Amino acid sequence: MKKITLMIFMSLLSFSAFSQLALEGFETWPPAGWGIYDNGIGLTQTWKQSSGGGPQPAHTGTYAAYLDRENVTNGTYAADWLVTPAFTVPANAQLKFWSRLTQGGDQGSRYYVKMLVINGPGDTQGNINNPNWVNLVPTGTGYWTENQINPQWDAYVEKVLAVTAPVGSQIYLAFMMEGDNMDRWLVDDVQVSSLCPVPVPAAATAITQNAATLSWPNTGAVKWEVAIALQADAPVFSNAVTVLTNSYTPTNLTPNTCYKYYVRAFCTADNPSEWSTPVNFCTVTPGATCASALPIPTDNYSTTDNTSNYGDDFDGAPGAGCGTTAAYLNGDEVVYAYTPTFTGVVSVGMTNNGPVSGMFIYGSCAAVGVNCIAGGIGSATTPVNIPSLSVIAGTTYYIVISSSTQQSTPYTLTIQKVNCPPPTAAQALNVNESSATLQWNANGATSWQVVVQNAGGGLPAGAGTTVATSTGTTVTATT
Repeated sequence: MKKITLMIFMSLLSFSAFSQLALEGFETWPPAGWGIYDNGIGLTQTWKQSSGGGPQPAHTGTYAAYLDRENVTNGTYAADWLVTPAFTVPANAQLKFWSRLTQGGDQGSRYYVKMLVINGPGDTQGNINNPNWVNLVPTGTGYWTENQINPQWDAYVEKVLAVTAPVGSQIYLAFMMEGDNMDRWLVDDVQVSSLCPVPVPAAATAITQNAATLSWPNTGAVKWEVAIALQADAPVFSNAVTVLTNSYTPTNLTPNTCYKYYVRAFCTADNPSEWSTPVNFCTVTPGATCASALPIPTDNYSTTDNTSNYGDDFDGAPGAGCGTTAAYLNGDEVVYAYTPTFTGVVSVGMTNNGPVSGMFIYGSCAAVGVNCIAGGIGSATTPVNIPSLSVIAGTTYYIVISSSTQQSTPYTLTIQKVNCPPPTAAQALNVNESSATLQWNANGATSWQVVVQNAGGGLPAGAGTTVATSTGTTVTATT
């Protein structure tokens, strides 16, 4: 059986920023400036325009360049050439074209792409016997087999080859198929262009719970595609988003989730770069930063947690008016946002806290680490209590819980609306196994509600027992 080799030669006639050889779709035949040649064996079949459908479809448009198979004398082979006009080689030149076959399996055809640099009078388009023709197919053999060029024979596959001639030189490129009654070849949408530079994406910025700003240098591309995937997943490039500027801000991300993003540039509409290497980023955990502060939904609120769940976003001293000048923001911290529905007074307390812990209240995110509205520090045996904090309806207050020399702290945060001054100087006297005597400063009140519960139980669920004295109230285990 005879071998078939097909080669396409192309030349660059123009020089522009990215596209050097105009896109050739073979909608007219013969294409202007192209040459058709053969080795003198098997003269019945030659390069021609495809029939425009059926077994000879185009990649785009109606037609493609088509070479049929031909049965020639055993021991010989037909070699048919389709050669481009001469053109000037741009920087980082690449050849792109689309290839399709007509039969499954490997019948033995060989497919070549060759290049001739014009250095002398013998370097002409039709001199296919010139020894200066070089192979561009990087397979080691200098050609593709049928399975190599089109693993899926009945679908067009884009082929991209580096054009290795010196920048500014004049060259021809050629497509050549070699064989004996084997497979055929369809070639479409041929062009030579400068390799589109791969973008270098920057680290993500302005990261929030649901969004991040992704950016990269503008190298003059007409558009970019951005693909985002979970860090543990493979990217799905078919789901990429097209953008016309060199940044993109997705807003539908999941909080506390790690992603990676890729970018590729389009130097022209049909000249994309390769995909960039990925850049990793993680969205913010709710409460980890002031911008992602956990909202407090009610005026009376209690929650128990640990700052180790939120990470370390701030460092240094909490600021002026915070009750300490030590570095109580050095540990992990959590941020809450409280917007009262009334104008009045609330009490804010932190209990069940660990060593060297602190609670600080700010009027804005910009004030964190600068100046407090109120604040205090505590320990494993000393809670932090702000019994009277004046608040204005609709104004947001930011509560930061952190620690200094300990990396994290447990805590129970409690906010209560204060309708009248709370009791102060509360004491438990005469404590025994089943009862205790309670007393406190009345601060002008005439009755009180008392609840006795296990330590760490948070805010009482009910109204409590009403008493009319602030001295000598005896409670038992069943109170």
